[in-house]
Amino acid sequence: PFGSSKITKGNKKKRGVAMRERLKLWKLLLLSVSSAFLLSSCGGSSGSTENLKEISGVALDGYLENAHVCFDENDNRRCDNGEPDARTDRNGKFSLKISAEEFGKHKIIVEAIGNETKDNGEEVRDNFTLVSPPPDEDNVVVSPLTTIVARVMDRVNCDNCNKKDVAAEVVSRLVGSKVGTEEWLEDYGNENTLNTLQD
Repeated sequence: PFGSSKITKGNKKKRGVAMRERLKLWKLLLLSVSSAFLLSSCGGSSGSTENLKEISGVALDGYLENAHVCFDENDNRRCDNGEPDARTDRNGKFSLKISAEEFGKHKIIVEAIGNETKDNGEEVRDNFTLVSPPPDEDNVVVSPLTTIVARVMDRVNCDNCNKKDVAAEVVSRLVGSKVGTEEWLEDYGNENTLNTLQD
């Protein structure tokens, strides 16, 4: 578990680096998820473009600038031509207009592009992809944490449960944290959220 010390201006940068190192370890921990979780899949097709819904969000490893964001209508975990897409601004923020009928059915994908995307102001060298579970609110966060939750959700097979809650609980157990679903899916670049994750 993380320590409970508060972040100050003097050590905020160091804590940010430490947090990113922990996130790398958390990604590796995902490999230890039990094979008892069955891989589930769901098909989807593009809905009508006549009834649109706008969602906004933020993409972060650090805050990602000029990353490619899309609504993954065909569920292949990459951004394809014809899918609703956008680019992030310098604060990692983006907005998408999607079919209201498809809202909540597909994931949000963020593609960081080597030598194009900036991570906290520095160009990333290699491509990487982040994922958020299908949104159930108008505001979403896409981060390494949401990516882990989304991957575990794909392995949860239950009829009468909230897959997002189950996945968040599994991730919490793996990393030894007691935080709930909301914290895993929030903007950890926000100091209050980071303090919660470190408690």
